[in-house]
Amino acid sequence: MYAAATIGYESITQLLLENGANVNMKGGEHGNALQAASVRGDDKIVRLLLENGADVNAQSGEYGNSLCAASYWGRDQTVQKLLENGADVNMRGEYGNALQAASRTGHDLIAQKLLGIGLDLRKLEGEYDFVLQAASAGGHYQIVQQLLERGAMHCTRPQLGATKRPSSYSSIMGPTPMQNVGNIAPRSKLLQLWVMARSYNFCWKKGRT
Repeated sequence: MYAAATIGYESITQLLLENGANVNMKGGEHGNALQAASVRGDDKIVRLLLENGADVNAQSGEYGNSLCAASYWGRDQTVQKLLENGADVNMRGEYGNALQAASRTGHDLIAQKLLGIGLDLRKLEGEYDFVLQAASAGGHYQIVQQLLERGAMHCTRPQLGATKRPSSYSSIMGPTPMQNVGNIAPRSKLLQLWVMARSYNFCWKKGRT
């Protein structure tokens, strides 16, 4: 069934389900049939799998879960269907949570939808640790703006102290982005913060290697 869902064969997926196929069987690059269909944005197969008991929050595969997969690839309708069926917005995947996945790849409509749910922007997780860094690393101006309006400027590593900043940072970049920006209004210094956030992420990655 995973193969049928991956390619988009709805009738074969239906036939397999009618003959007792395990809708939550794990395997393949995307972990299970639901995540494979979510990557493709195949809403018919997604609906079919969910109606037949697919676990919307199953953790497996390249993207960690179906919501993160759909968010990463910008599948708006699939994201909506998964949310309607109880997808957990805080579930982690390869790129952090679904908001980070959408922010990294620049899908602003999905990011806006997920922000409306009330995600905690302070969570430290995923490849870029914070959602503001994910959006900045991808160069997605509109998402950066949305995040700043929600207070993401105050959700950065120096304040949380979750991980020690590499010693190379000061010698390369001088003061931290937060020290440079201070209390300046987010809108008036959006581009400046955007550039600094990208530089900040670069130096952090360099310090880890």
